[in-house]
Amino acid sequence: NTAAYGGAIYNDDTLDITDSAFSGNSATTGGGIWNDGGALTVTDSVFTGNNAVTPVGNGGAISNLTGTATILNSTFSGNSAVSGGGISNSGGTTTLRNTIIANSPAGRNCAGTITDGGNNLQFPDATCGGGIPTADPLLGALADNGGPTFTHALLPGSPAIDAANPAFCPATDQRGVARDTIVIFMTDNGPQQQRYNAGMRAFKGTVYEGGIRVPFFFRWPALGSAPRKVAVNSAHIDVVPTLLE
Repeated sequence: NTAAYGGAIYNDDTLDITDSAFSGNSATTGGGIWNDGGALTVTDSVFTGNNAVTPVGNGGAISNLTGTATILNSTFSGNSAVSGGGISNSGGTTTLRNTIIANSPAGRNCAGTITDGGNNLQFPDATCGGGIPTADPLLGALADNGGPTFTHALLPGSPAIDAANPAFCPATDQRGVARDTIVIFMTDNGPQQQRYNAGMRAFKGTVYEGGIRVPFFFRWPALGSAPRKVAVNSAHIDVVPTLLE
């Protein structure tokens, strides 16, 4: 898509964008999106290969002019402009949370003042703000990694892996997959005295079921399996080796 302002989207109102991919768009200002005084929220989206490279072009992916732009859990890579290859903020407020802005071929990653909402990453320059860590996010190529849109996978060793603040993470990622967070719940074994023990024999310090058996709940969304009971005997020392395998 090509336009003078906002190659894909021009916004001057309230706009929420979720689970979207912007690629190959171009404009004089805001290669992907021009937010002209509006209230823009972008969540779980990717911007790659967008540009605003005319003589006065700014905001290869997003240009925010006097509006508010809140970017959550999104990835910007390979966007170009004369100023602000990834994002340009001019007179407005742009806030990043759990977001990667990297690898801008022209115009550097950001232009203007960017508010660091936490848990962001930039590379190779630090134009999005000195408080945002600068490190190579090790992004894979834009590809079909499942879900309705193409995404950039995080390659092994990426500093962005497990670096987001879960308080700002939706239940699913851009692909519609539940966040890959492993939750394990266990308790101590058996009561100290004769009291409720779910019908099991004896208590702590004995070798009977009531003294050694404990509840163990394991949640790992990436496995994609339905809830089930596992009858195999196991102990806490089995957990780490199993996960490492």
